[in-house]
Amino acid sequence: MCIAHVNLFGIEVEGIYRISAAHRALIELKKEFETDITKINLSDEKWGDVHTAAGFLKLFLRQLPTPIITSTLYYVLIQLIKPHESELLCPDFASTVRSWLRQEIQTALKTHLPASHFATLAAITAHLKWISQFEQKNCMTISNLAIVFAPTLMRSSIDKNVAGNNNNNNNNNNKNNNNTILNDNSTSDWSYCRLAIEFLIYETDYLFPTSLINQLKQESADLSITPRQNAEHQTIPQISIDNTNPNVLQAIIPRKTGRLSLLKPFK
Repeated sequence: MCIAHVNLFGIEVEGIYRISAAHRALIELKKEFETDITKINLSDEKWGDVHTAAGFLKLFLRQLPTPIITSTLYYVLIQLIKPHESELLCPDFASTVRSWLRQEIQTALKTHLPASHFATLAAITAHLKWISQFEQKNCMTISNLAIVFAPTLMRSSIDKNVAGNNNNNNNNNNKNNNNTILNDNSTSDWSYCRLAIEFLIYETDYLFPTSLINQLKQESADLSITPRQNAEHQTIPQISIDNTNPNVLQAIIPRKTGRLSLLKPFK
């Protein structure tokens, strides 16, 4: 739902995912999401601009009790990235090291992620890579997108507890809902988290099944070409929640008009 809307209206919007959404619109959208998702129409003027959909996607991911990148995978990625930080920051990043990291991270994703998390992460990283291809207009490079999404996709087990406490007290802290959740223990890992998400976005085509990535690319392209015309003919489907884990997005990219794209589990 949110990704589809951003593909329709936000591909070339400067600062997409970086600029904060209107606070009141986010809170109202969250209420409707929790009440009846089938009645949500993000094209309704009451939600303001496309930054509301973008902000809500970040908010939703950040408030999941179990992050898309699980605690186990979090520490595996940190250990893989940490020894190569200086190399990852170098423009002439050695192809041998990159190839090794690809293989190790691909194995880690398949080993440590539930199927629904795996498919959802593929959809998100493919979407972010698509966004980055319009960086000359939206000013959102892969590095910029990684900075925004690292704290929403990667949280340590302690961060998870912080997120849970924030959710329980969101009525008192709604103004902070769009801020990054980090604590003293995870702050030291921040640069590695950013590099890990940057690597996942950059290497999406390699890390996830070709058939899935090609499907996501085509659907993003279909929605992004002449968006105003597409908007008149597209039906934006709703989110499908995995019955085995109701807190995880399992379908966030639409197929063509009237069809719902379900991201099937991959082994």
